[in-house]
Amino acid sequence: MPENAPLPVSAMRIGRLNVSYLLSERHPSPAAVRSRLDSLLERQLPSACASLLGPLCPESDPSIWFIRRLDVNLAIDASQEPAQLARAWSDPLARTLQRTLSNSDAREDVLRFPSPAAYLAQFLRDLADGVAWSKWYYVGFDGLRVLPLRVALCEALTREPVTGEGALLQMVGAGRLDKILRALNDGDCHTILRAFCGGNTNGEPAVLSSVHLETVWALAQGSPMLSREFTSTHREALLLYLAVRREVPTVQPTPALLDAILHSSARRDRAAVIEIRTEPLFTPFGGAFHLLPHLTEIDLDGCSAALPKFANAAPTALVRFLVLLKCLGRQRAPRAFFDPPLREIAGLPPDTNAGEIRAWAREVTLEMTRDFQARWAASCQRSGAMRGRWLCVRGARRGRLLIVTDGERNLWLRVVRAVDELSQSLQTIHQSKFTDHESPTCLLCDPALVSILPPTIARLSVLAWDSSEAAQHAAENSALATYLARARSLDEDLNYLNLTSLLRGTRDCDLALSLIANAILRSFAWRLPGFAWSSAEYLYCNFLDAGATIEGDEDRWIVNLKRPPHHIVLAMTGADQDVYHISWLNQRKVCLTTAES
Repeated sequence: MPENAPLPVSAMRIGRLNVSYLLSERHPSPAAVRSRLDSLLERQLPSACASLLGPLCPESDPSIWFIRRLDVNLAIDASQEPAQLARAWSDPLARTLQRTLSNSDAREDVLRFPSPAAYLAQFLRDLADGVAWSKWYYVGFDGLRVLPLRVALCEALTREPVTGEGALLQMVGAGRLDKILRALNDGDCHTILRAFCGGNTNGEPAVLSSVHLETVWALAQGSPMLSREFTSTHREALLLYLAVRREVPTVQPTPALLDAILHSSARRDRAAVIEIRTEPLFTPFGGAFHLLPHLTEIDLDGCSAALPKFANAAPTALVRFLVLLKCLGRQRAPRAFFDPPLREIAGLPPDTNAGEIRAWAREVTLEMTRDFQARWAASCQRSGAMRGRWLCVRGARRGRLLIVTDGERNLWLRVVRAVDELSQSLQTIHQSKFTDHESPTCLLCDPALVSILPPTIARLSVLAWDSSEAAQHAAENSALATYLARARSLDEDLNYLNLTSLLRGTRDCDLALSLIANAILRSFAWRLPGFAWSSAEYLYCNFLDAGATIEGDEDRWIVNLKRPPHHIVLAMTGADQDVYHISWLNQRKVCLTTAES
């Protein structure tokens, strides 16, 4: 582990605790004893163990121990005070643990790693060798089990960048780095580099001196780390970075170091340390580039202001990334989550992990999601995306959700769970100003909802859309007539957009983000003649399912997309040759082209 890495805080984690209580068969209330002791285990045992196990786990010792099974037998008087009972539990546990650690060399079910970096290095080696998932002590990495090898390696290295760097440096010393690097592609190496160099700057200058870099390169020339030629720019840069950190540890891992490795000259036996020959990036989710023009039209900054900060900054980039994942669909989201180009497109830091996103999502309260939705509906009204004259309320998830939509382009404006909340949402929409359009005068609803809705909500008359009054309105407005004729269940698209597996149960936040993802897909579909009302899954499979190679620099990207099944429709609309700018990436210009085959 690098010298400046913080020492871990000592802790003991019990993966599974099985307790069997043996009492006299004549005991009057065994259930009460069990309840009391279980409560004691939960509330008092941790603190009692902490005081007794402290000498076994000094703060200065970074080692990690794994014990597969620890059996402790003890006899206690259940009538004692809680503090005495806790001590009666913790004393035998501490003695048994001490004996187990002392005799660890003679046991196969006890393992010790000198540091978290050593543990991670061993996991990376076993993962590359294809044997990691047969080892019982890698349970902490189970979330990576379903991922492809290169994605799992990249995620493991970037979860804790300091530990990841330490693991690679240990593998350098053991001569085991080559297999890991060859399993990674150029984009993975770039992601890892940026994660390693994203830490503190310690007041370093913006660039490193050429003299310093010449010394670094001279050291790297004599290192076996660079004895083999790699054709990947960022893989070679990662090698040089590790050489710097190993041979010149006084150089801190900062963005300045990354910039120096990638851009600065250090002349000795070759023209430069790393030539900037940006290799084309590849993403299997190239269809996202068709959606970006529609994403740029949305006031994501204004909506995201309702949500908590992420990584001490506005959460706009994270919201943008989550919305793009939703647009690609829940089945593809787990793979898309680790796609480096998709993260760069969204402006999300490459080392962001699922744990950080879940921690952020847990901070999102119900009031925040309501504010987010209100801002979203208001932005639709300001921009004119919502026509305003016709509002509809649709049921979903067997009536557990009520979704307010506009009656022309099927924009989802609000999602609520109760009629009183629906009334408040419609009151806000009804009182707002519309852009060159009339305010709504009635609320059209699914006939199945008529029995649970009052006759009037927020001064809007409630009409079933199969009523004669609704038919008269549809006869006067072709867009409304088309909406009522093409309306289908919302459950299919809601399931497509569902990201609760990533956001871990924060359903209100997930539903709020689905409003924007649906708007992007509807806006894209509206551009396709004959497909405006297609489902989200159909749109992806026939128009967005295309890989892409990306070439260029920080000012311009040339995106060469493979042909999706309905590429002819895209060609008819000119979408396959779109040119636009990405505002949140310093107005980067994007030029789309389509492969001939």
